[in-house]
Amino acid sequence: FIDTMQDSIVCYKSKNKLQKRLLSTFPKDTLIFIMSDMYAQGWSNIKLLDKLYQWQKKAPMAIIQMLPYGLWKSTILNHTTLTLLRSNKVFVKNEYFISRTKIKKEDDKVMKIPLLNFDTTSFDVYGRVMGAKPKNRIDGAIFNLSKFKEKRFIKDRKILNSEQRIRKFYESASEPAKRLAEYLSVVPLKFPIMKIVQQKLLLETSQVYLSEVFMSVLVDKDSNRDGIYRFYKGDDEKEGVRDILLTLLGTNKAIDTIITISGFISEREGAFDFLSFLNNPSSIEKSKEYDEIDREFARISAKILENMGGEYAKLAQTLTEYIDDYEEIEEDEFQTVTPTSKRFQMGSNDGRDNEKQVHEVIINYDFEIAKYPVTVGEFRAFVNDTGYKTEAEVGDGAFVWDEKNVNMKKDAYWDNPYFEQTDDSPVVCVSWNDAQEYIKWLNQKTGETYRLPSEAEWEFACRAGTTTKWSFGDDEKELEKYAWYDENSDGKTHPVGEKLANPWGLYDMHGNVWEWCEDDWANNYNETPRDGSANHNQKEGTKILRGGSWGSIAVNSRSAVRNWGDPGNRSGSSGFRLLRVIR
Repeated sequence: FIDTMQDSIVCYKSKNKLQKRLLSTFPKDTLIFIMSDMYAQGWSNIKLLDKLYQWQKKAPMAIIQMLPYGLWKSTILNHTTLTLLRSNKVFVKNEYFISRTKIKKEDDKVMKIPLLNFDTTSFDVYGRVMGAKPKNRIDGAIFNLSKFKEKRFIKDRKILNSEQRIRKFYESASEPAKRLAEYLSVVPLKFPIMKIVQQKLLLETSQVYLSEVFMSVLVDKDSNRDGIYRFYKGDDEKEGVRDILLTLLGTNKAIDTIITISGFISEREGAFDFLSFLNNPSSIEKSKEYDEIDREFARISAKILENMGGEYAKLAQTLTEYIDDYEEIEEDEFQTVTPTSKRFQMGSNDGRDNEKQVHEVIINYDFEIAKYPVTVGEFRAFVNDTGYKTEAEVGDGAFVWDEKNVNMKKDAYWDNPYFEQTDDSPVVCVSWNDAQEYIKWLNQKTGETYRLPSEAEWEFACRAGTTTKWSFGDDEKELEKYAWYDENSDGKTHPVGEKLANPWGLYDMHGNVWEWCEDDWANNYNETPRDGSANHNQKEGTKILRGGSWGSIAVNSRSAVRNWGDPGNRSGSSGFRLLRVIR
């Protein structure tokens, strides 16, 4: 099996010794089948592909592609040559398959892999090909690994409006997938709920059709929040694709669907029941605890009622006010920790010269610092609201890891850092200047006073009352539990809050991303402030970064470690965390 989420090859349900043996040798007459959709970023990992290249030299290997043929181009197969394979010999290894695709002599690492689907026909064809039956061919992919290091998943940057997305989907989608997409317009796009729609309303649609909808141009795969995705919508559209799908489904089916599904969900994990709301609109109370699923159901319900007009439109307004009130409260509930002590020992005498000397800092004011670094989703809200272009986008891109070295890539920016990320991942490829623009917007939006922490405030919060190398102690072996760094990160950021918090409940203070601070750089602490304020030495060109990142070695994620960068510098390993001033 290919565990593409971990970018590694894993033999499941096997002991370590057996796993190692399977990775190196195979019993005689072994057939290898890999079952995958080939969609995850792990399939662009050259190390994984090199391992498969070695496998196919030792035993015949085929891929059971979980997606229908029409979706293959949206996977790593788009970077291969799709062809037909045949054999003149019985039970041949992959390298001896014959195709009409010409392979140059200089292409010394070529992998030929038959592709099967979930049907008996494709297995029957594969059996005849492996039996060297004349005139039998099977779908296959040719991976040219000699050139593959230059390949990677590139997002489709062509901007399509909602009508174009619907048209593109309906041109190629299967009929079951079309019906499923229309019914899904009525519910939150969370996988357990999508599967309930299939079970309750479209029992004839299988997992394949759900994949067909999810991987289409209709769904915004970057919109994940608490496991809920959204249909695409333009900046000037209320619901975009969902609006069109609701119209195609029709009001009566939409009402029946939302009554059935919301009622079923409310019995299990949610609180919002559409039918109960119709009977008693006052059931929507601000004091009642609702989760993200409930709010999404309420938002969709409001749209359906609005389309019905009349008295229903008034009910829609009730729901809309509830949603708006919640979002206003949520924006004000900046998740923070307020430090309770007032003094600490800053720096380290055992580290680098720029960490010396250890000195006491006394903070005679209160502040709140965010539990997490600013996320991709939070930064996206800023960009969508203002149209802001980061320095990476208007300049020459950003410094990112391209599987060989750190290089400036013209197309690298916060939404394309050259690795997979979600809306819950810390935003990267943003400069100190970009962070300041985000803060200006947030302060105007909320009426609060947010800013970057000073270097002293940051270390104060990171240490959380400790004096050890890390907030958890001096044992480097424990770092795995608290930080994403070069030993465990797989070369990318990870969603915030997945590791353990420090004693004050702050997450990702060690590793994941370097975090910008307000200060100008100083080579040591000889003349820096002792009151917690930022150091402003009038030097242009360098600002402070703290905390280490997913690419840092362990010692560079210590509480005292200092780094620096130009205020316009942007890289795939640096982001920022917010501090709020308490008035």
